Amino acid sequence: MKKQMAIAAVASVLLTAVFYVALLKPKMSAVAETRTQVDAARVEQQTLENKIRKLQAARRNAPAYLARLDRLTRMLPSDPDLPGFIRLVQRAAEDSGVDLKSIAPAQPAEVAGAKGVQMIQVTLAFEAGFRRVQDFLGRLESLDRIVEVRSLTLNPQTDPDTQQTLLDGSLGLQMYVAAESVSPAPRATPAAGSAR
Repeated sequence: MKKQMAIAAVASVLLTAVFYVALLKPKMSAVAETRTQVDAARVEQQTLENKIRKLQAARRNAPAYLARLDRLTRMLPSDPDLPGFIRLVQRAAEDSGVDLKSIAPAQPAEVAGAKGVQMIQVTLAFEAGFRRVQDFLGRLESLDRIVEVRSLTLNPQTDPDTQQTLLDGSLGLQMYVAAESVSPAPRATPAAGSAR
């Protein structure tokens, strides 16, 4: 009986070992591998959900981004559109009551340290009273183009008819354009006069 019990115990241990090696261990490895795959899938799912949230936010904000891009494109156009720029300056002069005598744009030149951007120097000659010149400068700074006032020269003159002091002025501007399709600037353009 002891021998039978010993044989039964050894058989039981062998059966358990065979069960463990043949069935349980592979299943446990498969379960561990599946857990690893599930964890990786959860991480990937979280990453994808984050990307989806960012894309949804970008889609919601797209109109604002496009409006900002459109404004920046108008402020730094790829075409200098000098006739359009001259009209903007003339309108600013007329709205300020400045007598704009001439607008003289120069040839486009590269901007040092700014790849893909060129500047066009523009010289304006005008005549007006001090307050009108001040208003004109404010309007130039708020144009829908990137414009930088670089120099201003004012010479007081007395109007022989009214005896009022007017400022005979010269203004140096720089306007900027994206350098992709900049074309040469035209010659100086006489401006239509406006009220003083």
